Amino acid sequence: MEDSTVSAVTLIALGRMGDPICEMPYDTSYVEYSVYKGDTVHFCSPTCKGVFDKNPEKYAANLK
Repeated sequence: MEDSTVSAVTLIALGRMGDPICEMPYDTSYVEYSVYKGDTVHFCSPTCKGVFDKNPEKYAANLK
């Protein structure tokens, strides 16, 4: 199994999915986040957070 596959599986197990806007993998350096329906959603940049915050329902399917 490749390291990237192991990392993705580990992040899924931890409940830390990637950025729902640009779909970049989760990184511990992410400081931008929003809370949506009780779940914390992490973003790679303020730009992605802003896009999500304007219309979270549009990206909700990417959270699963």
